[in-house]
Amino acid sequence: MQAMEACMRSALIVAVVIFFGTPAYAQIAGGSFMYARLGYGTVLADGKHASPAFGFGFRGELDAVAVDMSFLNFIVPHNRPLLAGDGTFAGSLFRLQVLRFLDSAAERSLYVGGGISYARVSSGGTEYTATGYTTGWDGTGMQGEATVGYELTRSSPMRIFVQAD
Repeated sequence: MQAMEACMRSALIVAVVIFFGTPAYAQIAGGSFMYARLGYGTVLADGKHASPAFGFGFRGELDAVAVDMSFLNFIVPHNRPLLAGDGTFAGSLFRLQVLRFLDSAAERSLYVGGGISYARVSSGGTEYTATGYTTGWDGTGMQGEATVGYELTRSSPMRIFVQAD
């Protein structure tokens, strides 16, 4: 438990340094911006559960590299109530990633990256069936993240990007 607290404390310190340091460097080259994401996600747990997804974040960009900090990245169940213990939920409370633009000089560029997040995944609840009962499962902790995306209008103050995590 102490190791987890130390890891979370270290991640928080890194996030604060990046949050305050990245805008100053990013204004020299690519800029920095805050964003809100809306989309659709799927949890592959005990079958496929697709639901709306959202998230918020901050990205500071240099020519070829970006640092992305996002929070409240959730896939929210819409078909079954989560509070009754019978839904599917997935998301990260906090995520820190480094992204690499494949064509750093272009106005539009494909990017790839990875990082870490503190996340939770929960699926199902106790269900009684003809053959017995099944119980759901959940997990919380640090996890690895991989990202592929495409950013349009990199030099504009209005940024648009499409991303898969």
